[in-house]
Amino acid sequence: MFLWECVERMPAPKDYLQVFDLEQVGCMQSITHRSEEPEYRRVYLLPSDSPITEKLYIIDNGDHSTMLLASEY
Repeated sequence: MFLWECVERMPAPKDYLQVFDLEQVGCMQSITHRSEEPEYRRVYLLPSDSPITEKLYIIDNGDHSTMLLASEY
């Protein structure tokens, strides 16, 4: 839900492809949200009992949005 909210809150215009890099930083979950056009980058640090390392994409084709792991792309 947090990642969907990140996309909702970002300024327009929005790229059809949003990238989220998740990494462990100590006992924190680091989330880097980025897009290419227009260029956008924002980093969030959240407390987490079990941080993960993963890359996710949100792809918006105009009719609907899909979130998937990079390995599923």
